[in-house]
Amino acid sequence: MSAKKVTTLSKVVDRWLYLEGMKREELARKVGMTPSYLSGILTGKQRLSIAASNAISDATGIDGKTLRRLSLELEGSRDAV
Repeated sequence: MSAKKVTTLSKVVDRWLYLEGMKREELARKVGMTPSYLSGILTGKQRLSIAASNAISDATGIDGKTLRRLSLELEGSRDAV
């Protein structure tokens, strides 16, 4: 069994989810994506599109630029491996 990859992006979103008493599955439905796609974004397996960034930002109130910056940092760390 592999350990769950924790990224700064997932920490930010998961902290918001905790404070709201919401699960990732609920957020995924709210923003119109599958839970596995949202998980992929948060772990760096899927690229965060502008549309997905805007949807997550609208649903959570987390600044869209912050989401995109964290996603780009995640992509950079993935490319460095």
